[in-house]
Amino acid sequence: MDSAWRTQFSDALQATGDSGFETATVDEIISPVPTWLDHVLLALHPPIRAYNDPATGLAKIYESLVSQNARRDLGQFATPEYIGQFLASWVVKNPGDTVLDPGIGAGQLSSQVLKQKIKKGATEPIADITGVDIDETAISMAAVTLKLVDGKGSAELSQSDFIEYSPRSYEDNSYQTITVDGVIANPPYSRHQAVEDEQKERLNSTITAESGYELSSRTPLYGYFLAHAAQFLDQGGRLAAIVPSKFLDTEFGRDLKRFLLQEFRVRGVIQLEDEIDVFNGIKIRPALLLLEKGTPGEETPTSILSLKQWPSKVDATELLEADFDKIPEINESITLSQHLLSPTERWTHYLEESDTLNQEAMTVFEEIADINRGIATGDNDYFCLTASEVSEFGLSTEYLVPIIRSAHGLRLLDLKYDDWSQWRDNDRPVWLLYCYSDQDIVEKDEIEDENLIEYLNLGEERDTTDGYLVSKRNPWYRVEKQTPAPILAKYMNRTGFLFIRNHAGLRCLNNLHTITPKKDYTETQIQALLAYLNSRVVNKHLSKYSMDYQGLQKIEINQLNDVPVINPEDVDGSTIENLSKWYHRLRQVRRRELDDEQILDEIHQVLEPILQWGDEPQG
Repeated sequence: MDSAWRTQFSDALQATGDSGFETATVDEIISPVPTWLDHVLLALHPPIRAYNDPATGLAKIYESLVSQNARRDLGQFATPEYIGQFLASWVVKNPGDTVLDPGIGAGQLSSQVLKQKIKKGATEPIADITGVDIDETAISMAAVTLKLVDGKGSAELSQSDFIEYSPRSYEDNSYQTITVDGVIANPPYSRHQAVEDEQKERLNSTITAESGYELSSRTPLYGYFLAHAAQFLDQGGRLAAIVPSKFLDTEFGRDLKRFLLQEFRVRGVIQLEDEIDVFNGIKIRPALLLLEKGTPGEETPTSILSLKQWPSKVDATELLEADFDKIPEINESITLSQHLLSPTERWTHYLEESDTLNQEAMTVFEEIADINRGIATGDNDYFCLTASEVSEFGLSTEYLVPIIRSAHGLRLLDLKYDDWSQWRDNDRPVWLLYCYSDQDIVEKDEIEDENLIEYLNLGEERDTTDGYLVSKRNPWYRVEKQTPAPILAKYMNRTGFLFIRNHAGLRCLNNLHTITPKKDYTETQIQALLAYLNSRVVNKHLSKYSMDYQGLQKIEINQLNDVPVINPEDVDGSTIENLSKWYHRLRQVRRRELDDEQILDEIHQVLEPILQWGDEPQG
């Protein structure tokens, strides 16, 4: 058969000169495919050659060979070329990267990986591809697709149930582990109801044994695919996938989100809105996941966004690093520290406009509190002193006040005198030069303390008095007057916004904002307010509306003034007591540097009746 059609094609080319009979890359791999598919490929020889993107052509052929009902049962939906390009741009970092494509289909995603690798300088990239699919026809199509993109060598293609395809094998009297640099996936979209009980038990058993995580029995097949694919991925390797976005909000999605948060740095979650018809009339709202294998740090930024149109910027890394406000195709967006995300919350909350001010117990922050900047000294190194410097210069505490010099890395929710004492004993800057007497500035010629005079003279001799802010003051050493505020708020952060009860009566610099309630709230009411301010509700709002500088978020006074907050006087007493109780638990957990996820969940539940969110979808 093989030699017969090749001879016939050669004779036909000589007789007719028709280029459709010319030898093509596809001819080199036609013999291994099933006989019936061999006939189909031969019949479609000219159309295959005509497509600029062979994966698109073969995907259409595959759809014509396999009924829509059959593909729906298998959860198979072909990936559009532009989605494949985007996912491949995330997965491929270097020309030599090895990539796994579980559920390879007709090779749409892997072909984009090849193109990305060639673009980065790879000469024979096809050997770096490992593809798995349960369907024999799909494997044959993928072989053709990849050869059309890169004719040298061959990919490692396996017809297999991917969950049965193990990353570990026994060779040379020892177990070997297959690892790859990247995973690109459009896994089966089959709902959990379509998976038989026996198969579901096998899936649960396999995934739990290899990953240590137990997924909900309602997890769709794509959840198991992601968990299994992660076992092949090297530390630091990247995974890009297109999956239904439903898991972001549902109860079954909690286990999957917990797995993703603990095993990956979740760099991007991109929901495609209904205006983007990804699967040609199939009503599925997909999400694109951009992940990096490895333990997330407290500063790991996660971007969650929704697209109403496909953007012209198709490189995934460039998109995540772009200014979202300047991309018109983005509907809603937020970038926040990954550790603020909880597997038990609805992640699409971050893509919704807040309507909390419609609730009776809510108001804007500026209605219940005065919010101001901390002290700007003009030269912190001069005006802020350690205990050893105070001793060295022989300064009296008469003109010194205790401060919190820096909030960097601080996660405490309450500051006590013991905290300040520990900073002092560790020789951190804890004193502020504060030359006031009865709220009036002390003039230099009124100062009798010779050591202080000498220290002021030192400031005049060095560059301190040359600074813009210092040079505008009279006298130059007069820093702003400040009454210690009962609540302090971090101004800039990478790890989440923080509102701190200032029991130590510390003054602060301008790396913190001061918050002073306008009414004499009880301590229980203040603690209830602090529980709310440190909840996911406020962190979500601030993360969404603060300014972001490559993961460093900054909140200005006017933005803080507009934050929706509970009014402690308008919330019923039992809720205030409950919030106060959970604030106590939260501050204790933070002091012990323990996981606070469960406490934040409890605060979230207490707040739900106030904010009237309603029940979480359970589908």
